[in-house]
Amino acid sequence: MNKHSQSSRGRTDSAFTWAEFLVASLILALFVGVLVPVFRSACAPSKTAIDHSNLRQIGVALVAYASDHNGILPQHPKAISEYFEDPSILRSVCISPYQEKGAVLDQEDSVEPVARYGGYIFLNLGANLEDMDNPKDTILAYTAKVSPKQADRNVLFADGHAEQWEDAKLRAALPPDVDVDALDGP
Repeated sequence: MNKHSQSSRGRTDSAFTWAEFLVASLILALFVGVLVPVFRSACAPSKTAIDHSNLRQIGVALVAYASDHNGILPQHPKAISEYFEDPSILRSVCISPYQEKGAVLDQEDSVEPVARYGGYIFLNLGANLEDMDNPKDTILAYTAKVSPKQADRNVLFADGHAEQWEDAKLRAALPPDVDVDALDGP
């Protein structure tokens, strides 16, 4: 057999046809289109993790403020802004990731021992950390419930650590004069 007779009979190698190539490309595109959003959401930090991180940053600033003021916590959370490298960071840290964009940061200028600032409720404002009997069990702040999607809340303690608690556990641990429902909301 010569070369000419073999080529006139058709192709004997196993190359893709255009139709097969287009089908394979379409399947690959669909596969990538399905998997990219899955991986993107799996790699993105959860709102709970961001909220926990924000609360820890607030805790560091509160403890730093108290150490510079003879153990006294600030009268209002805005006072801790100077403890961030950029004071404007306080706004982004204090907005809970559960809140809608453009949420009101400061509900009111309170000098009470309880204040809502951004997405967090602050307790024991103006108190002396040194007078607290059990700082690891004394709540300084917790996440306000601003969305029905929130299953749990992050809680900051006077010793600087934060934990995630169920809503019922938080309510049971708070002093009876703290009106959780009035402080929660958008």
